[in-house]
Amino acid sequence: MEGPILFSKLSHQSSLASVTTFNAVTPEGDRVVPFGRSIALPGSFRFSIDFPKNPFSRGPLFSTSEDNPGGASQLLVLRGQRGGTWVDEGDNTGHWEGGVDTGAYLLCWEDWVHGDGDFQDLVISAKGIEPVE
Repeated sequence: MEGPILFSKLSHQSSLASVTTFNAVTPEGDRVVPFGRSIALPGSFRFSIDFPKNPFSRGPLFSTSEDNPGGASQLLVLRGQRGGTWVDEGDNTGHWEGGVDTGAYLLCWEDWVHGDGDFQDLVISAKGIEPVE
């Protein structure tokens, strides 16, 4: 997608929070640190998180599952909404009803490969992107 993209860190609840980096990665492999400014990224790109060697996980981890150890999905992308109501379906499942689309997407990262699966270790709002499969 062409045009300005704005990334905002919403939450960072990981044990690795102080050492985790988030990047946009171009098809050529160039890494762009997107925080702190509105940026333009032409064409398709993927995201990554990375951290120094640690007892929890090895990095980098990518938004493309085929590039992660064992093909693990490390990113959950949700459409950003304001308002609405959470409908509890039981057994730790549910969904949102109503609300207003903000035009942003939430990038919800899991920093352990085959870990606890909470996808709240790093949450970023990305305005101006269009996800692809």
